[in-house]
Amino acid sequence: DVLSGLVKKANSRLWVEAGRLILETGRGKTYFADLSHGEKWKIALDVAIDAVGRGGVLVCPQEAYEGLDPINRQMIADHLAGTGVVMFTAEATDDPEVSAEVMSGSAGSAA
Repeated sequence: DVLSGLVKKANSRLWVEAGRLILETGRGKTYFADLSHGEKWKIALDVAIDAVGRGGVLVCPQEAYEGLDPINRQMIADHLAGTGVVMFTAEATDDPEVSAEVMSGSAGSAA
Protein backbone atom coordinates (compact mmCIF):
# COMPACT_ATOMS: atom_id res chain seq x y z
CA ASP A 1 0.00 0.00 0.00
CA VAL A 2 2.86 2.39 0.81
CA LEU A 3 4.60 1.72 -2.53
CA SER A 4 1.33 2.05 -4.44
CA GLY A 5 0.65 5.38 -2.71
CA LEU A 6 4.09 6.74 -3.60
CA VAL A 7 3.76 5.61 -7.23
CA LYS A 8 0.27 7.12 -7.43
CA LYS A 9 1.64 10.40 -6.05
CA ALA A 10 4.39 10.50 -8.71
CA ASN A 11 2.05 9.61 -11.59
CA SER A 12 -1.70 9.22 -11.30
CA ARG A 13 -1.76 6.75 -14.21
CA LEU A 14 0.29 4.07 -12.44
CA TRP A 15 -0.40 1.93 -9.41
CA VAL A 16 1.11 -1.15 -7.79
CA GLU A 17 -0.84 -4.39 -7.54
CA ALA A 18 0.71 -7.62 -6.27
CA GLY A 19 4.13 -5.99 -6.55
CA ARG A 20 3.69 -5.06 -10.24
CA LEU A 21 3.35 -1.62 -11.83
CA ILE A 22 0.01 -1.38 -13.63
CA LEU A 23 -1.87 1.23 -15.61
CA GLU A 24 -5.09 1.45 -17.57
CA THR A 25 -4.59 1.57 -21.35
CA GLY A 26 -6.84 1.15 -24.38
CA ARG A 27 -6.13 -2.55 -23.90
CA GLY A 28 -7.50 -2.51 -20.35
CA LYS A 29 -5.45 -3.12 -17.19
CA THR A 30 -1.87 -3.49 -18.44
CA TYR A 31 1.43 -4.30 -16.74
CA PHE A 32 4.02 -1.56 -17.22
CA ALA A 33 6.47 -4.31 -18.24
CA ASP A 34 4.21 -5.22 -21.17
CA LEU A 35 4.28 -1.71 -22.68
CA SER A 36 6.39 -0.92 -25.72
CA HIS A 37 9.72 0.83 -25.26
CA GLY A 38 8.18 4.11 -26.48
CA GLU A 39 5.16 3.83 -24.18
CA LYS A 40 7.43 3.29 -21.17
CA TRP A 41 9.58 6.31 -22.06
CA LYS A 42 6.53 8.55 -22.57
CA ILE A 43 5.31 7.74 -19.06
CA ALA A 44 8.82 8.07 -17.57
CA LEU A 45 9.33 11.47 -19.21
CA ASP A 46 5.95 12.72 -17.95
CA VAL A 47 6.91 11.66 -14.41
CA ALA A 48 10.36 13.29 -14.76
CA ILE A 49 8.94 16.59 -16.09
CA ASP A 50 6.64 16.84 -13.07
CA ALA A 51 9.37 15.72 -10.64
CA VAL A 52 12.09 18.22 -11.61
CA GLY A 53 9.69 21.17 -11.57
CA ARG A 54 10.16 24.75 -12.77
CA GLY A 55 13.76 25.48 -13.72
CA GLY A 56 14.60 21.78 -13.88
CA VAL A 57 16.69 20.20 -16.61
CA LEU A 58 16.20 16.72 -18.07
CA VAL A 59 18.45 14.74 -20.35
CA CYS A 60 16.51 12.25 -22.45
CA PRO A 61 18.63 9.47 -23.99
CA GLN A 62 18.73 9.60 -27.78
CA GLU A 63 17.40 6.05 -28.09
CA ALA A 64 14.43 6.97 -25.89
CA TYR A 65 13.54 10.07 -27.91
CA GLU A 66 13.94 8.27 -31.21
CA GLY A 67 11.64 5.53 -29.90
CA LEU A 68 8.76 7.99 -29.51
CA ASP A 69 6.34 8.37 -32.39
CA PRO A 70 5.55 11.93 -33.61
CA ILE A 71 2.32 12.10 -31.59
CA ASN A 72 4.08 11.22 -28.32
CA ARG A 73 6.96 13.59 -29.12
CA GLN A 74 4.40 16.37 -29.51
CA MET A 75 2.67 15.33 -26.28
CA ILE A 76 6.02 15.62 -24.45
CA ALA A 77 6.61 19.06 -26.02
CA ASP A 78 3.11 20.13 -24.94
CA HIS A 79 3.78 18.88 -21.41
CA LEU A 80 7.06 20.80 -21.28
CA ALA A 81 5.47 24.02 -22.59
CA GLY A 82 4.99 26.47 -19.75
CA THR A 83 6.56 24.25 -17.08
CA GLY A 84 9.93 25.98 -17.06
CA VAL A 85 11.56 22.57 -17.57
CA VAL A 86 14.20 22.17 -20.27
CA MET A 87 14.82 18.79 -21.87
CA PHE A 88 17.89 17.95 -23.92
CA THR A 89 18.02 15.02 -26.31
CA ALA A 90 19.48 14.02 -29.67
CA GLU A 91 18.27 12.60 -32.94
CA ALA A 92 20.34 10.93 -35.64
CA THR A 93 20.44 12.63 -39.04
CA ASP A 94 22.50 12.45 -42.22
CA ASP A 95 23.58 16.06 -41.72
CA PRO A 96 27.33 16.23 -40.96
CA GLU A 97 26.78 19.47 -39.00
CA VAL A 98 25.48 19.47 -35.45
CA SER A 99 22.51 21.77 -34.97
CA ALA A 100 20.20 22.70 -32.12
CA GLU A 101 16.45 23.06 -32.43
CA VAL A 102 13.78 24.18 -30.01
CA MET A 103 10.66 22.05 -30.10
CA SER A 104 7.47 23.94 -29.36
CA GLY A 105 4.26 22.78 -27.75
CA SER A 106 0.96 22.99 -29.63
CA ALA A 107 0.23 26.33 -28.00
CA GLY A 108 3.40 27.72 -29.56
CA SER A 109 5.38 27.95 -26.32
CA ALA A 110 9.04 26.98 -26.46
CA ALA A 111 9.64 23.58 -24.96
